[in-house]
Amino acid sequence: MIVGAAAIAVLALIFITQKHRFSVYLRKPMSVHDRVVNVVRDWASMSSRPEDKELLEVAWASSGRSFAFYPDAAQVLTRNLQSEFHDSKTAIVRYTDFYAPDVNANGKVKTVGDLATAVRQNYEPQ
Repeated sequence: MIVGAAAIAVLALIFITQKHRFSVYLRKPMSVHDRVVNVVRDWASMSSRPEDKELLEVAWASSGRSFAFYPDAAQVLTRNLQSEFHDSKTAIVRYTDFYAPDVNANGKVKTVGDLATAVRQNYEPQ
């Protein structure tokens, strides 16, 4: 009786393990856009996903961190993105790409959506 119960427990464990392993293979990989949004959410200490139209400078100001958006926080965000997209053959974004009205008005990346677009255009996996 005990041997039968042990055998059933072992089979149940094998089934659960294999089912979990199989479900991992079925997961859809995250898009570049979703990966960028997650990096921004973590960088700005946000509790929810930021909208594409959200200004990066405003998201940073809401984070409660004490250092300036440009160049300091922009450099941190650039490093975080490079870490996330470490397999890219080219630089996916530079901190000088970020728009800051008083100090870098030539920057093209203002919003989360702009950033996702820039990364998607520059990301070249090896």
